Amino acid sequence: MTLMDENDDVIMNASFGSPKNIQWAQGKAGEDRVHITVSQEHDWIFVGIYDGFNGPDATDFLLNNLYSNVRKEVNGLLWCDEKNESFEVSRSLDSKERVELDRKLREKLSSFEGNGIITTVNHLGILKALSEALKKTEASYLDITDMMLVENPELALMGSCVLVMVMKDYEESLYGYEYDDVRHLSARQLTMDHSTSVKEEVRRIRNEHVDDPFAVFNDRVKGSLKVTRAFGAGYLKQPKWNNALLEMFRIDYVGNSPYITFGFSRIARYPTRGPEEVP
Repeated sequence: MTLMDENDDVIMNASFGSPKNIQWAQGKAGEDRVHITVSQEHDWIFVGIYDGFNGPDATDFLLNNLYSNVRKEVNGLLWCDEKNESFEVSRSLDSKERVELDRKLREKLSSFEGNGIITTVNHLGILKALSEALKKTEASYLDITDMMLVENPELALMGSCVLVMVMKDYEESLYGYEYDDVRHLSARQLTMDHSTSVKEEVRRIRNEHVDDPFAVFNDRVKGSLKVTRAFGAGYLKQPKWNNALLEMFRIDYVGNSPYITFGFSRIARYPTRGPEEVP
């Protein structure tokens, strides 16, 4: 893995934007991808670790899209781009409405300091923004899977485990989420595994598929996948993606409910005193 400056001739393309004072790194190993972005301008660090399975397409999609979606969602929470902030005052406003608008404007401005740096941090908002970024990224990937189902049905097989961390230097806060069998470690394990090794996960899947006695067997979801939550892997989420596969790759899909989910059991902020979670 190498750390590169934004001015180097690398694959920093339109999906990532071209923010100033950015350094980033990407690592590739088979189906696995690593993405690190360091923003000196906004004093934040993004780390994405993508552990792929059944092929590299899902992890490549995460590598090219998740960071840009996270950046869009946290803009206004970790920093504010001035070009995205606008205030319009209509001549038709009465005096009471003008006073209220002025109050809101002052509140907005009071949360900023210097070069668009936010001094009042909405931690819960940041955690929800990370969640929304991941949901949008997977929705886009599954849309592409739909569009290419005839030409490339194997996209429905491919998926990835995800671990993402965002650190804001001045606040000394670490925000993170994962869903898969990877985990955050900071002197102690901070997140639980999402795999059939965890009894709670097996129980959850079986409770959601009471009509399928083989929802989990051979210590795998439908005898196919060890992880219980993952990005992509459409064949375990909807029958249409399973049915598009060659017969040798299909599972016996019972009903219409997903066997695995893209949701996570924990998304949290890790300050020095302990985690703060999204309810």
